[in-house]
Amino acid sequence: SSSSASSSLSASSGVRPTVIELGCGVAALSGMVCAIKGAFVSFADVESVMSPLQTTLEYNLSQEEIHRTRCVPFVFGESTETFSTPVDLVVGSDIIYDGTCHDELISTLCRVTDTQSVVVFSYQNRNTVESTFHEKLEQYFSVKIVDGSELCENRHPNIKVFLATKKSNQTPS
Repeated sequence: SSSSASSSLSASSGVRPTVIELGCGVAALSGMVCAIKGAFVSFADVESVMSPLQTTLEYNLSQEEIHRTRCVPFVFGESTETFSTPVDLVVGSDIIYDGTCHDELISTLCRVTDTQSVVVFSYQNRNTVESTFHEKLEQYFSVKIVDGSELCENRHPNIKVFLATKKSNQTPS
């Protein structure tokens, strides 16, 4: 449920949740919201994004919030040893449009999560690439498409959000 994603961000227990924003880009909005809510956040994207991303964080987060973040050069499918895993929450915006990286992305998700982790992705539904991703992801995760009316009365019908939780701790070979 969407409440499980919300509770993943709650630091009220005294334990700060851990978050990875995959494919964060320069804007990194989802991860910044998580940092503001108290989480430890790893912003992950390709090397060329790191410098402008750091500038974005410096302009938009307090020093305390920045202290709980790190920028990690990362390509889907690479070693995830740099992340402290499993994480509580993985977020991603518009990162499944390229079908050539689906296997690597799913492999990454399997390695950074456990059955208690929550994955939240948003994307624009452009073609069948997104449904192909869901089919592959459902081999390892339970996936729920969030009803758009829960999010916004006037939402665009091609903008989708899904929540996923890992079925078991198996990973692709």
